[in-house]
Amino acid sequence: MATSDQISGYTDSEQARVKARSWLANCVTKHNCPVSTIGALPTRVVQINGHKQVRLHISNGERASYACLSHCWRDNPRFVLRTTTETLQHFQAGIPWGWPPRTFRDAIEFTQTLGLKYLWIDSLCIIQDFVNDWRHEGNRMADIYESALLTLAASKASNPTEGCFSVSANEHRSRFTTIEVEAGDCATFHTRTGLAHREGLKDNCPLLRRGWVRNLKPKCRPFANNHLCEM
Repeated sequence: MATSDQISGYTDSEQARVKARSWLANCVTKHNCPVSTIGALPTRVVQINGHKQVRLHISNGERASYACLSHCWRDNPRFVLRTTTETLQHFQAGIPWGWPPRTFRDAIEFTQTLGLKYLWIDSLCIIQDFVNDWRHEGNRMADIYESALLTLAASKASNPTEGCFSVSANEHRSRFTTIEVEAGDCATFHTRTGLAHREGLKDNCPLLRRGWVRNLKPKCRPFANNHLCEM
């Protein structure tokens, strides 16, 4: 019988956050893969100044650890908060907490949980109605993801309003099972139905069906439909 960790049933639980911090620390300290713990910040990043306090920060050669968010936009612009030439200065002063869609807010809070102050989100960190900025930042996008400490993938959401977090289906939650191991002797186990990993996630995770997602760096944390993954 295979062994596995218990899952809390909610990917925003304290157990999930502790696990994510443990994965990240293990990756930074023990893995041999190249890790950019402190790199040059992208041109713009979402700066997290406290609980529900965020603004668009224009970097000036600063070096710091940051995370990226990978998400599905969907075609309807009302789903996505965007930086434009009109909103750029306003967002530098501060972004009201109720304005970003749920996926963005979840990612911001989770980034703060990991001890990071900066998060790169494409629709906020690229000026969407300025062609020259799109051309410049678009050409740098591979480097932006590569230099991030990690990427948070809102895998189960088909648009930014659906959020990162999810509640596990009942069959994936731990339950007690008692088995007779010898005559008269019983043992009690925590059991649950196995979870899909890697390829198996695509069926219920719209983001993972996108071809470009395969180019994301190994330090990617997908928020799947039943659990938080380490990939």
